[in-house]
Amino acid sequence: MSTQPVLSTRPAPRRRRRAVVAAAAIVTLSGAMTLTACGTDDEAGGSSGSNGDTSTSAQTGTRANPVPAGTSAEVGDWTITLAPTTLDAADVVLAENSYNDPPEEGRQFIMTEVSFAYDGEDSATPWVSLSIKFVGSDGNTYSSGTDDGCGVIPSPRLMDVGEMYAGASSAANVCLSVPTAAIDGGSWSVEESFSFSSKPVFFALS
Repeated sequence: MSTQPVLSTRPAPRRRRRAVVAAAAIVTLSGAMTLTACGTDDEAGGSSGSNGDTSTSAQTGTRANPVPAGTSAEVGDWTITLAPTTLDAADVVLAENSYNDPPEEGRQFIMTEVSFAYDGEDSATPWVSLSIKFVGSDGNTYSSGTDDGCGVIPSPRLMDVGEMYAGASSAANVCLSVPTAAIDGGSWSVEESFSFSSKPVFFALS
């Protein structure tokens, strides 16, 4: 009587261990890929919420987002605040001095009160140390052109404010003649005159 070999249905132990290791490796790799994808989304700002906006236009004091009138801002060694701008100051200027001329055709006088406090270590004079200009919506700057002046304006005037030491504060009117078409969307620009590292801070008209 011949004996038939018995075939076992159990896998060889070595093959089973190899299968388990391969499966574990696949699971580990899949988890790592998932974590990497999540990290990439966070770094790209996909779920950063309000912290995701770091554009220049969002920074207060730029031309795209000027400092509101009545709000203080640091300009070098100075703390500067501009009052709401009088958009048509011709009547006020002409009433101040009978020798004043009206603005040229196509232009109008705009005037604001600038308040400043000096925070430096030494002393400084505002009309020397600060440069105050108007930047129109046309991209041009108005301050020292032939037609940019207003004449004799109501006091206090910038030239009337003398030397200031640390902790001192004062205020003065500033008036410029600018093209009417450039006023809407324009802003005031204030910066230190003799600082190579100073950047202009822009202030809104209202």
